Amino acid sequence: MELFVKFKVAESSDPFCDPEDPLQTKAGDFRFKNELDNARVLYGQLASYATAHMGRQFRIHVFCILVCGKYARFIRWDRDGTTITQCFDYIKEPTFSLASFGVANILIVASKVTTLPSHQ
Repeated sequence: MELFVKFKVAESSDPFCDPEDPLQTKAGDFRFKNELDNARVLYGQLASYATAHMGRQFRIHVFCILVCGKYARFIRWDRDGTTITQCFDYIKEPTFSLASFGVANILIVASKVTTLPSHQ
């Protein structure tokens, strides 16, 4: 399995919050994690899926697509933490979601490429 996709009907299930203006965010003024109970449970589920995935398939990273209501975001899990995109409305921006999915696919393929040591 190269990536996993998690679907939730409620937009409030998203465990992450996006700032109003990402360029103007100050660290003390913004909470990135959604503290609602259902969002915290979903974060735990995602973390456990990624941990199990990496542990059983000996991966160094895992890609995830999280869909909450009409919004989606991409998540890259690795042993140091996560990289999370801003959410986007995949209904209003279908070309963005297709392009992003294509980029994710390219990253997955590129992560399989191994380089051989050069002979000296």
